[in-house]
Amino acid sequence: MNSRSITDGVFVINIGSDDGSYIYVDLGNNGFEDGCREHPFNTIQEGVDQAESGDTVVVSYGEYHETIDMKEGVFLRGTGASVTSIIAEMDEIVVNFNSIQNGEISGFTIKGPENEPFMGPVILCNSSSPTISRNCIKSFLSGGIGIDCSQNSNALIDGNSLINLGIDINASNPTICNNYITGGAVGIFCTNSSVPNIFKNRISGGIAGIAAVYVIESSPVIRNNWLFCREGGGLGTYLKDASNVKILNNIIDDHYIDGRGIYIKNSSNIEVINNTINTNWRGLEENGSTVNVYNNIIIGNSDFGIQVSNSSILDYNDIWGNIENYYSCSPGNNDISNDPLFTNEAESDYHLMSGSPCIDAGHPDTKYNDLDGSRSDIGAYGGPGADSSWIYSGGSSLEIDSMEVSPLDTINIIINGNFIQGVAEADLTLSFDPAIISFLNANSTDLTKMFSLRKTRLSSNSVNLYMISPRGIKEESGELIDLIFIVNTLTESSSYLYFEDVTLKKETADEIYILDLRDGLITITGTAIETDNDDMIPLSYTLYQNYPNPFNPITTINYKLPKPSKVTLNVYNITGQLVETLVADRQNVGYHSVIWDASTVSSGIYFYRIQAGKFQEVRKMILLK
Repeated sequence: MNSRSITDGVFVINIGSDDGSYIYVDLGNNGFEDGCREHPFNTIQEGVDQAESGDTVVVSYGEYHETIDMKEGVFLRGTGASVTSIIAEMDEIVVNFNSIQNGEISGFTIKGPENEPFMGPVILCNSSSPTISRNCIKSFLSGGIGIDCSQNSNALIDGNSLINLGIDINASNPTICNNYITGGAVGIFCTNSSVPNIFKNRISGGIAGIAAVYVIESSPVIRNNWLFCREGGGLGTYLKDASNVKILNNIIDDHYIDGRGIYIKNSSNIEVINNTINTNWRGLEENGSTVNVYNNIIIGNSDFGIQVSNSSILDYNDIWGNIENYYSCSPGNNDISNDPLFTNEAESDYHLMSGSPCIDAGHPDTKYNDLDGSRSDIGAYGGPGADSSWIYSGGSSLEIDSMEVSPLDTINIIINGNFIQGVAEADLTLSFDPAIISFLNANSTDLTKMFSLRKTRLSSNSVNLYMISPRGIKEESGELIDLIFIVNTLTESSSYLYFEDVTLKKETADEIYILDLRDGLITITGTAIETDNDDMIPLSYTLYQNYPNPFNPITTINYKLPKPSKVTLNVYNITGQLVETLVADRQNVGYHSVIWDASTVSSGIYFYRIQAGKFQEVRKMILLK
């Protein structure tokens, strides 16, 4: 069977600000341009230049090779990062916000030239405070700057992916949340009296001792992040000459052998509270600073767990399983050294199991209490700032319904998803035994009705389903796809419907970890059919959906008779004209099958009608050549 694809569905996009006009851009327009929907501009800069404050520039899908100078009050929105790109031709600023206090860019992939060094910045905010959201900002080689906030730029940087690029903050106070940042020289570099709010990000540090969050002479709040140390002595957080920094409820993780969790040097009034640090070399190291270190779990380091000076306060921590738990310092009066009993350390699930010594063992001051009012747990999931719904999901899982069905039935099989919030792209290949079941069709569900769905028959025993939307799924779980199969056998048997290959991505194109895939078992059983005897005599007339459908040019039609009957089975075209008579005969009780070869007719919609005794039924089929 040759592969064949059908795509259906629709993109629905929230395209604008509450006030102002819409200006449209589509690079495919080579005719008259005035920015209206019928005559869009073919470059983004033309749309921005035409816009006034409060206007929204709506950009159609495609690759735009240009640089953009933004204007005050202009909202620039792409169709989605997976389908709309702005590409630099050289090492240059791609999107420039200069002295702009209100504006937005969202829904784009913004990237440098392929296979060339690109130091950036890709997006520059100079004395500007725009919203930068739901973009994929990337370089093909690592080490550059994705977003540069300088000179009192207080941007909202929300829900982006930065690949091989980081964020630089210079004398600015941006809000940086819900981003995925990896592969830059530094994840976030913060300097020159900046006070950013950094939360709910997943950030990888650079190599050779470079931190995921690098702070010099600044005062950020760093909370509810997942920080990864990279190879070559990578760091979670590095503070130098900093003051009034809060490091709260972070997980600092390392999958190499030589990471350091937190390094603090010549800094004052630092709070390190309710973090979980598992970094393989050194956990927390402090020199010449004043730090309050409460309610932290520090484990698994090959050098030492913690080292602090006499000017720092250390208490109510669990320092356990390090080669040397305390280096050049003594335990806090209420520190413990016990296995914290994580739910699944191997999978980086640092939730505490029931019976953990860290439960209700944190600082007793009520200001550190858990959200339920109980005494604080130790670790990233304790205290008033814990956010267990975000900081670890463990990955998405998909499950195919299992069911018992009747021979020759047409059946609906649901693919369900858990922890799928944010999924905007799904690529699934399913396989099955074609002697038992065959694929007919697939449809989106209420959860995925805004997705475009492409269905491709790869062979008689496999199908590929590809779904995409500019916006990710908002719900945590639900039904993703409704599959339609036909049962091909008359005998009791079973067949698994397998996940052969699955990829899930967010709207910013970064891949989502898949924790679990559960195949579906389809069981064909006589108990699912009303019968008079062991020969499985049908008790009712039934006309089944043809298979395959659509087809080219041969399809099979199955039906069953509960008693001997004179049977007429005709095929009609869409105007009601008789095309062919497939059956005109008296037939015995049982299951019957007939093949229609449509080689001599044209593509289109056809109907087949059965009359057997007083029973009549009509079904639709589609011929695609």
